[in-house]
Amino acid sequence: MSDDGNKQLAGLCCYCVVFIVSCALFGVSWDIIEPTEIGLAFDGNIQKIEFDKVYDNGRYLIGLGRSFIKFPATQQTIRFGDASTMHYDDPDGTEIVCRTRDGLEIRLEVAIQYLISGQPGDLYRLYLDTGGEWKELYMMISEHVVRDVASLFDAIEFREARDVIAIKIHEELDKAFQVMYATVPSAQLINMEIEKLFADTITDTQVAKQDVYQAENERNVIEVEAQRDLEVSIKLVDIKIATAVRKAQEIMAIANAEANIIDNTINAQIEAYRNLSSTLNLQTSEKLLSYLWLQAMQNNKVKDLVFSMEYPSTL
Repeated sequence: MSDDGNKQLAGLCCYCVVFIVSCALFGVSWDIIEPTEIGLAFDGNIQKIEFDKVYDNGRYLIGLGRSFIKFPATQQTIRFGDASTMHYDDPDGTEIVCRTRDGLEIRLEVAIQYLISGQPGDLYRLYLDTGGEWKELYMMISEHVVRDVASLFDAIEFREARDVIAIKIHEELDKAFQVMYATVPSAQLINMEIEKLFADTITDTQVAKQDVYQAENERNVIEVEAQRDLEVSIKLVDIKIATAVRKAQEIMAIANAEANIIDNTINAQIEAYRNLSSTLNLQTSEKLLSYLWLQAMQNNKVKDLVFSMEYPSTL
């Protein structure tokens, strides 16, 4: 083969090598962010993270030696507990062992939903602080917060005020996660296990409280019925008293009327006798009595009655 042919062959080989290398370099200059992710650009050539821009999902020609540091853009869940209880094949951690305010051991199963901030500065600091292992950090924070909240309540309160404790756990988790560039939209207290002896004691206490509550209700019913009977009795007494008063008033009115009639009759008789004495010039009562006796004798037709009457002393 001539020298020109060798040169052409060598040139062709170089071109192929350059083309293949160029294609390979062009291929590795691309990077992809999935629909559920966001990312920061990392320049491996100078070992620097570009923290002034957040990349959404898509395919990017980012450049040779550059790549994306990717973060979840959607809510993530951390689960602590037993797989069968939580209906989840692979929990992130086991039950969180806590101590209540009164010193008893309690095991809590919780599920925590967190959302990483989408601000470029927050993502940059989160990566520097955790080296990309933010989930492990969030799990440590979660265990710490749940134990702290559990220590604020007595064991019996976990039965009586479970919702209140769950709300408190959520509030404290959200505060702690915000320090590490995330929020906690929700958290659930799924299950809890207290020492068996004390759990039985709590159950007995609840039953006793229920009995007390039922007894109080029965007492309240009896008191209401007694109060109602008392009110009915008072009303009956008032009715009887009112009836007696009306009856007494009626009797008094009749007696007063009869007394008035008698008074009027007597007064009329007195006035008549006074007029008779004045008309007949009967100056003394003896003379008036004698006159009346004679009148009675004249008007009476029953002899026995006349003879039984006494004679006035003046006759």
